[in-house]
Amino acid sequence: MNGSKKYNFLWWSYGSNATRSTGRFFQTIFVDFCNYKNNTYRSTITHAMGIPTDFNSDSLVACNVRNPYTLAVSHFNDLKDVDSDLIFSDWLMSSTELDIYQDPVRWKTAGKVPDIFIHMETLEEDLINFPCVKQWLSESDSQVDILEHTLNECIRKNSHLGESKNDKYKNGFQDIEGLYTQELADKVVELATEDYFKQIGYSIDSWKS
Repeated sequence: MNGSKKYNFLWWSYGSNATRSTGRFFQTIFVDFCNYKNNTYRSTITHAMGIPTDFNSDSLVACNVRNPYTLAVSHFNDLKDVDSDLIFSDWLMSSTELDIYQDPVRWKTAGKVPDIFIHMETLEEDLINFPCVKQWLSESDSQVDILEHTLNECIRKNSHLGESKNDKYKNGFQDIEGLYTQELADKVVELATEDYFKQIGYSIDSWKS
């Protein structure tokens, strides 16, 4: 459970959705931002979701999310790095449950649905508009320069691109063009659920664009 006591917010992220970049950003902006897993101060980011005793149910909770269609492709590419014989359509259609779509279960276990979703596709915009970042920014005129530097180093400069040899990118994001048919898209909706798409702010037709 990552967070800042001073600004009373927690940040969750299961992974494959700009977790490391966002974590570095928050660590740079908020001096007390850290991993409070097991209520112990740690500098490394954790994927665990929960509310440590130093926080409460009124603490703001933000969570990184990503388009479920590109998330499936990213997850598949990691698997294909290990097994080059895997075929996307076969793998997807044979899947009965994917851990990458279990955020609602993790939120229920943690005891709270996030108040704010930070979308990987609009990461910079969402971070700039994050209430705690706005509050921090208002505290000193010099914060503007710090914010710009942090965005350049942590967000605009993505050092994590191409970690899978199978990744293909378009405008800096996972290229899924030509991978989906309506049948495959319907399978993703079945696995992730239409409610999840709506909850985190993505259209079930977004695979077409």
